[in-house]
Amino acid sequence: MGAKWIEGASAFAMTLGVLLGTAAAADEPFYKGKQVNLIIGLNPGGGYDVYARLLARHWGKHLPGNPQIVARTMHGAGSRIAAGHMYNVAPRDGLTVSAVVNGLPFEPLFTEEKLTFDPTKFTWVGNINKEVNLLVVSRRSEVNSMEDLLAGKDLVVASSGGAGSANTMPRILNTLLDTKIKIIAGYKSSADGFLAMQRGEVDGRGMYWSSLLATQKNLYESGELRILVQIGLEKHPDLKDVPLALEMAKTPEDRQLMELLFASLTIGRPVLAPPGLSAERTAELQRSFDAAVADPELLAEAHKIGIEVTPMSGPSVAAIINELYKTPAYIVARAKTLWN
Repeated sequence: MGAKWIEGASAFAMTLGVLLGTAAAADEPFYKGKQVNLIIGLNPGGGYDVYARLLARHWGKHLPGNPQIVARTMHGAGSRIAAGHMYNVAPRDGLTVSAVVNGLPFEPLFTEEKLTFDPTKFTWVGNINKEVNLLVVSRRSEVNSMEDLLAGKDLVVASSGGAGSANTMPRILNTLLDTKIKIIAGYKSSADGFLAMQRGEVDGRGMYWSSLLATQKNLYESGELRILVQIGLEKHPDLKDVPLALEMAKTPEDRQLMELLFASLTIGRPVLAPPGLSAERTAELQRSFDAAVADPELLAEAHKIGIEVTPMSGPSVAAIINELYKTPAYIVARAKTLWN
């Protein structure tokens, strides 16, 4: 009788242990012991790469379970390759996110090309930094100011492609402000564009203020680089003396068109996840992203390397994108001719 009691007690203990182990495992955070891949949709060395890797170094401690965040490059076609991977290939489990070019959400509005993704269906995690675009020239350029450009002086700039990026803006200036900017395409990254400037192949390039601070601050502060104009919905607080292209619009319709084309700058460094994530995974990614970009250690490192962090939440990014898809068709039709 005693032996049977002992056997029964042992069986009960084993069952209880299994149940308690299962309950403990169920209580563990989803991300514990896992790895999150942060895919960077642009070449190494540029501003997007700097921002994404900064985020990767601090994000994991704000996700429940503190996973390792591993940054990986998947560049090409102005982030389209990364976006296509996220939309069609990446598991929809919250373990893969991507940093993409800010013009990517608006491509279906402006291009007739068949895309492999729908930006309105992505899970928008957040935006690391709101941007101001610049037209930057080397000290050797004969174009010294925006007045020179408006007066008809020629300017040659490097471009690495990517819709809605810094490369698109010179074309917008040519069309709406009658400037004469010659765009030389084919450079792989902003770093390559600057090498071309140093070799004298081009006069300048379009780029973001944050990228300039992150990668070319010394050249700017030494006077080797000049800023001709800033492009965005409002002036940057640190660039009050640099003219704003939006204020040069010739007609109200031109201004409305500029506002549509420049809206991508507001979501300057977006991060997305695949569509169809569960509400729980979405909330965890968005909450942890918001915490990471407000982390004093991340902000201190950003300050140390000379870049800005002016973040925006994932729902706010999604709201901007959804609102822009309500733009009147006649404005979108004009925008298409400038975006492509």
